[in-house]
Amino acid sequence: FSSIDHPPMSGLNIRSGWLWAAILVTVLKLWLTNSQTVFAIGPAFHDDQLFVKLAAHIINGEWLGPYDQFTLAKGPLFPLFIAATFWIGLPLIFAQQLFYAGACTALTVAMRPWLRNSSFQCGFYLLLLLNPISYDAANLTRLMRQNLYTPLALLTIAGLVILFTRRRETVRRMLFPAAL
Repeated sequence: FSSIDHPPMSGLNIRSGWLWAAILVTVLKLWLTNSQTVFAIGPAFHDDQLFVKLAAHIINGEWLGPYDQFTLAKGPLFPLFIAATFWIGLPLIFAQQLFYAGACTALTVAMRPWLRNSSFQCGFYLLLLLNPISYDAANLTRLMRQNLYTPLALLTIAGLVILFTRRRETVRRMLFPAAL
């Protein structure tokens, strides 16, 4: 694999029609899914209500709020994500879709040694991006941490693929994919 010696984006051709097609479809998907609205089930104090409560504590600078049996029941990652999207000013669904598109990009870039043709790279990216579960209204619009699991899994796989392609290189070159 001669492309392993080059940075991941070194062969990216900005004039490539495939790149612009992928960007256009990504923008279209972000625009279409952004019109969906988030809902939370108020009495679901173990799920929706807990995430909103913990995120509100984080936004108010109170970390996760007063400690009780529910504070760490679901982990702090999703409330931190909700708080971060609030601080940045992005709608939650848009931020989730942007995170998913970034994870699809990371896995596509990681797969470049095997997907040498730009049309294959574009096809692989679009196959991941347009996965029906990534814009399923029943799951995406509810305030649930499962919406972060798919992009996190894709990032983990991307890190493992990069580790595999760099398996004969120095430990220093493997630190980022190992952290991913």
